[in-house]
Amino acid sequence: MSTVILSAVAPISGVNADTNSDIAKQDATISSAQSAQAQAQTQVDSIQSKIGSIQAKQADLKNKMEKLKVEGKKLNTQVSTLRQNINERNSSLQAQARSAQVNSSTTGYLDAVVNSKSLSDAIQKVTAMATVTSANKNMLDQQQRDIKSVQDKLAENQKNDGIMVAAQNDLTKQTKDLAGQEAQLKVAQLNYQLTITTAQDKKQELQAQKAAAEKAATEQDNKTNAAAEAVAKANAAPIIQMPKTTASSSVSTASAEDKTIS
Repeated sequence: MSTVILSAVAPISGVNADTNSDIAKQDATISSAQSAQAQAQTQVDSIQSKIGSIQAKQADLKNKMEKLKVEGKKLNTQVSTLRQNINERNSSLQAQARSAQVNSSTTGYLDAVVNSKSLSDAIQKVTAMATVTSANKNMLDQQQRDIKSVQDKLAENQKNDGIMVAAQNDLTKQTKDLAGQEAQLKVAQLNYQLTITTAQDKKQELQAQKAAAEKAATEQDNKTNAAAEAVAKANAAPIIQMPKTTASSSVSTASAEDKTIS
């Protein structure tokens, strides 16, 4: 009987061993996918941090570019004003030059002297005329220097703006590249999660199969044990014997039969 029980249990043990091996494989798959998923999340966090830093730089550049834009408008206004002043001053100087050509500066000076009330008055008039001419020339020179200075500032402003635009474009490209990497990592995470879910479902299925096999084995063991117990009880029960007849009773029975025949 023990041989029968062992032969019934042995196949179940083999099935359980295979099932346990399959479950272990699913556990390994789950562990590997979870590790890869965690690494991907670490990379995603790093990329998001980089994107945040780049966005902060972009915001700073944007503010600086806005300031440059405002400064550029001011410089353009200054240039326009200076040019207008220079044009007006040029017109005045040209008028004075034409007047000097017509009357000659010498005549002008002589008129100033002749029409003066005194020598000191004449000196003052001549000095004033020379001062006005010199002042006009100096003012024109200063305006030319001013407009050059403003134009230099404007050129520097435009240069800085170009540098910032290039930097902004570079940061935008970096953000785009990082966003692409982030998207790929998130797709990988979804695939890892799908692998985990599939492995977990397979593991649950294997565990259910194992539980069913163990239940069937237990039920079979119970039936086998019950049958063995029944056989054992049957073998242990006493054997029923038929009663034996005596010789005297056989002789009496024969005599009676003889008398009856007579």
